[in-house]
Amino acid sequence: MCLCNLGIQLDGLVQRLVDLRCPAALLRRAAGLTAESLELDWPAFDLRLLFLLAAKCPAARQDLRLHRRGVAQLTQLLQLASEPRLLSDKRCDLLGDLVKVLYTLAAGTAGPGDKDDSLAEGEETVFHQLAGLLRRLLLADCTSPDRRDRLTQHCVSLLLCLPQDSFDRLLSEDVPAAASSAASTASNFEGKGVEAIDVVLNLLDTRLALFSASCTADPAAVAAVLPAGVSLTGGALENLVPVLSALFEACRSSRTIRRYCKHRLLPRRSSDQMAQLPEEGASMRSRLCRTLTHPCTQAADMAASLVHALCKASIARAVRHTGYGNFAGFLARRGLLAAGPSAGDSTVYSSDSSGDGEDEDEDDGAGAADQQGGAADGGRANGAASWSYNPVTGRREPPRPDPTAGMTEEQKEFEVHRIMQAIDRLQATGVISPAVIGEDGRPCPVSHPLELMDRLAEQSGGKRREGGGGEESSDSDG
Repeated sequence: MCLCNLGIQLDGLVQRLVDLRCPAALLRRAAGLTAESLELDWPAFDLRLLFLLAAKCPAARQDLRLHRRGVAQLTQLLQLASEPRLLSDKRCDLLGDLVKVLYTLAAGTAGPGDKDDSLAEGEETVFHQLAGLLRRLLLADCTSPDRRDRLTQHCVSLLLCLPQDSFDRLLSEDVPAAASSAASTASNFEGKGVEAIDVVLNLLDTRLALFSASCTADPAAVAAVLPAGVSLTGGALENLVPVLSALFEACRSSRTIRRYCKHRLLPRRSSDQMAQLPEEGASMRSRLCRTLTHPCTQAADMAASLVHALCKASIARAVRHTGYGNFAGFLARRGLLAAGPSAGDSTVYSSDSSGDGEDEDEDDGAGAADQQGGAADGGRANGAASWSYNPVTGRREPPRPDPTAGMTEEQKEFEVHRIMQAIDRLQATGVISPAVIGEDGRPCPVSHPLELMDRLAEQSGGKRREGGGGEESSDSDG
């Protein structure tokens, strides 16, 4: 313990311990642990010192991973230490330290989306085994809720180091048809056990609630959303982004995981829910939509990437689930405000997700029918003749009166000039910066409102000319 404290304060001591080959000795001691020695105190201190040395010295980290098979040896230790179904407080702390060491070593190996041939010899099997052990840890019971929460957070961080084809190991074996119903249960989905994914999604729900509460700068609000017996370790952003990232990679890698996460995060809305903004409410969808427009671009971009992955990189479906206003920031950052993804969009999904016509029919056909039917029901319930879906806000809205009804042409022209002057004043004071969509799909600032109107007129005029030409040729053919 003293060496750990000194190593944190003195960088020279870390290098001295590495020169004395202390990391290799600690790895040998860890590999030789037995079930009886795991109950002692010193293994936890060994792992903490090993984590410190590996984290602060890249040379030691590379030596442990490449030359001493550190990931394989510690994975065997993880299998031994995770045997009990009910984990004591000491065992939870030990497993947390062990997972942290594994993350430090594995972070330099192939992660999600990397090719399997980038792994060292034999590591592919080790990572598949590691994914199965992480599933066991996610489902293990702990006597302390606080330690259970921290261990889950460490496991989620380690998920980011798994190769793309390892995420299916988070699902249990095929569930018998008699045990699986058409309606998904809490543990079965499409014939697979998704209990471990449920644990990660429940952690995401807690982290989203903490992130929203932390924005209020009210400690009482943060304490109110914390589960009983759980204390927040680290900042709300630090706890949220790894969970979003892990789910993003899992959804890209596994069709079953993606479909189940969409079932939980973006369920089809009822007619009453369609009348509300997507960000209103306390559901995971609402909290996820609120994160999309958060000033912290790291959290907003990762939340939007997850929504994008859930919708199989379809901008139209992502916008329908969240509203164009909430999703516009992600599109602007990625250069997708123009027509379709840019050439630099290299998102890769699992091979069995391509050509998934059944999933697309469910999204585009049934979803649109549900919106139309919901609009009619909502219109009757609210006494309105017809409600229309507004893609910008992401909800159904009643018809609004025309603000220019009854105005003369002179009055309309006067209002246009008044609005232009207001925009010019806002731009001059730096409150807003008018922009148009450039050819690269990103906003391009304009220097004056007149230029903005000219650019918009050019774009809309070109569309009218194309449409007019089509109509003329149709008439001439007739």
